[in-house]
Order: sequence, then structure tokens, then C-alpha cells
Amino acid sequence: MLNKYIYSCMNESGKILKGEILEVSLEDAKKELKNKYKIILKIKLDNENLKKISPNKLKLFIKTMGSLLEGGITLKNALKTNLKLLKDAKVKKMVEKLIDNIEMGYSLSEILKKYTKIKKIYIVFLEVGEVTGNIGKAFKIIDTMQERESKYKMKFYGIMAYPLITIIFSFFILIGMSIFIAPKILEIYSTSEAKLPIITRIIIIILEILKKYFYIIFLFIFLFIYGLKNKKIRNVIFKISFLKKVFQEGIGTYFAIVLGNLLVGGLSLITALNFLKEIFERDQEKEIIEKMILRIKMGDTLGNICEEIKIFTLEELALIKISEETGELSKTFLLIGQMRENKLQEKLNLLLKIGEPLLIVGVGIFLSFFIIGLYLPFFFLGDSLSL
Repeated sequence: MLNKYIYSCMNESGKILKGEILEVSLEDAKKELKNKYKIILKIKLDNENLKKISPNKLKLFIKTMGSLLEGGITLKNALKTNLKLLKDAKVKKMVEKLIDNIEMGYSLSEILKKYTKIKKIYIVFLEVGEVTGNIGKAFKIIDTMQERESKYKMKFYGIMAYPLITIIFSFFILIGMSIFIAPKILEIYSTSEAKLPIITRIIIIILEILKKYFYIIFLFIFLFIYGLKNKKIRNVIFKISFLKKVFQEGIGTYFAIVLGNLLVGGLSLITALNFLKEIFERDQEKEIIEKMILRIKMGDTLGNICEEIKIFTLEELALIKISEETGELSKTFLLIGQMRENKLQEKLNLLLKIGEPLLIVGVGIFLSFFIIGLYLPFFFLGDSLSL
């Protein structure tokens, strides 16, 4: 694969020349420059090559490539046409690199793997497209999956935004109480022999802790969110009973959608499962798929195997067993994936309808407890003064 190197060399007349050179490796670049110049002063890999492009910037590129290739245009011409349509400078440079490397005989999937942060699953679909000779369909599948992911991300952010804003706002209210209200109450009570009610004392202790260590609490929340990206931490979290059930449902949905799309691409079941194994990150899923492949090779049916791994419902298992007999496995898995997504959509909508009013009531009760607890001493103080 071609890489860009920046060099500084001296020619026969002693003049220093700077420039760029495209070569497969550093050794090849040095060899080429030695044939041209007397001395190589400096040569290094262009850092721009190392700045991988995010998937969001590739959405237009992927959508356009799918349409162009399905329209019958060759890969090279599709890339050149796409180059004219793109506006982002980084993506345009990436497409130029794609054209250069494809002319050298490299595959599209391995080039995108190097120059972009495109997900592993999309690389696998491109590899399948290259194997089956249907790269246009691969881009179309990737485009559809990206649209689906964007839709669910927006839905998720919509669900999470309101509670997060409410909780953060409540937290700052408590900090304000600890700074402005709690000290005043303590000051008033210091001139009286009356004791603070136990509820007020507990609340003041909590507020003092928040006031002194609020940054530690924020740091803990940040580390927890960041820790979710860690594979080992995620594995521990997903062992919690109710989360384990949700995770298994998600695995079943993901398995169905991806396997269905791989089979639609024209792959055999065993080949599709081998590609599917590359997509999963966790060793548990990889081992399950390896066992599935082994048992299918030994003559067992996919329906029987899916029944044992317990990621599908009885109705879904019945559909899988029937589709094995009719040869419609790809359509069945896509149908199962679609049905599961529809159920997930219904659950998310229900969560939005029920969650928001419950959150408002919960936060109201929580803040009321603190406010009443802080103002409760004034009633007792009035009683003590009247005596």
C-alpha cells in the first residue's frame, strides 16, 4: 500500500530540495531518492496519513459510492466521480489515496481500514463485496446500517438528554444550598441552645460532602462512563442479571441483521459465519460461532444450534427451521432483525412516555426532602423562643 513520505535531499550541485514521494515502505522511498539525489538529509512518513477519518465524514462518500457502483460504473470511475462531489478536504485526500493504491493493485477494504476509522463490520461487508464481485451492494448495506445507527443514536440521546440535564441541574441546586443556605441555618442555630433536627443534621452533612468533594464525584462519573469503553469492564457489567438479558437480546438482533445481510450478499452459510466471527469483539461470541461452524460441517442444522445458544424466541426459532427447508435463511434473519428493531422502538417510545413524568416527580420529591429538611429547624426554633 502506498504511503506518502516527506523528504529533504541535496543534489550534485549542493542545492537542498524538499518534496513528497509515494512508496510502499520507507526502504523503497530511500532507494528511490538515492537514485535521484546525492544525499538524503531527512525523510519521514507524512503524519497526515496517520490521522484517520471519522465515520461521520464518510457518510456522503459511502452513500454516493453505493449509488454510482449499483448504476454500473467501475470502481475507479466511481471514485473519480465521488472526488468531484466531495467538499471535505481530508476525505478528498483519502479518495485520491484510494485511487493511487487501487491502481497499484490493493483492495478497497484494506485501504479504508488503514486511512479511516470505519467500523470493522463495514470493512467485513466490503470484503464480502470484493469476494462476491458486488461492491456496490456492500456500500448500499453499509449506508443502510449507518442510517439505522444514526436513528437509534438520536433516539438514545433524546432519551438521555432530559434526565441528564435534570440531574445535573438538581446537583447544582444542592451545591447552591450547601454554599448559601446551610451556613445561614448553622449561624442562626449557633446563637440558640436548641438542637438541630436529626434530618437537618444529616442533610447538612450530605451538603458539606458535596461542597468539598463535588469534583471527585464528577471525576468518578467521568471514569465510569469512560470505563464502559473498556472490554473487561463491559464484560463485568453485562454479567448483572437484568443487563445480561438486555445484552443477549441485543446480540440476537445484531446476529440476525448481520448474518441476513451477509447471506443476501451471496455467501454460503459457513462463509457468512466465518465473516460474522471477525465482527464480534468478545471471545464468548467468537467461540459460539466457531462451534456453530463445526457443528454445521458435521451435518447439524442451524435451527437446532440456535435453539441451544438461547438468543432467539420460540417463534423466531420456528421461522429459522422452516427457512432452512425452503432456502430462505437470508430473508428470515433480516425479518427477525426487523421485528426485533420494531419491538425496541416500541420500548423506547414507552420509556419516553413513562420516564419523563416519573423523573419529574422523583426529582421533585428528592429536592423537597432537602428543602423541607433545611427549613424544618425554623419551626423548632420558633417553639423554643416561645418557651
